[in-house]
Amino acid sequence: MKTVLSYAHTYEGFHREYARIVFAMFVALFLIMLLSYGYFLKSAAFSAARWENGQVTLAALSSEVSELETAYLARIQSLGMEKANALGLRETKSSVFVERGSDRGLTFANSARGGSQ
Repeated sequence: MKTVLSYAHTYEGFHREYARIVFAMFVALFLIMLLSYGYFLKSAAFSAARWENGQVTLAALSSEVSELETAYLARIQSLGMEKANALGLRETKSSVFVERGSDRGLTFANSARGGSQ
């Protein structure tokens, strides 16, 4: 009878130890999941803040580029032949254009239409 009771006592002790280990594993898993959730939540919040900051910066840069384009177009319109000659630019007598051919790569536009190079 003593061996049956000692076996029952050993089994009960083993079961308690096993239950404690399983409980500790679940607690550890819960803590890991909780920390992961906090990390990903923080990352999402910071990403949203950076996105908003990027949108503001993009709008400011777009406005600046638009102003520069307007100033560039105004300068181009004010450039005449007299001013161009004063800057050292000369008018070309013959123009040669390059086109992208569908099968031959780049070709001279004049030679593609049968003209001279």
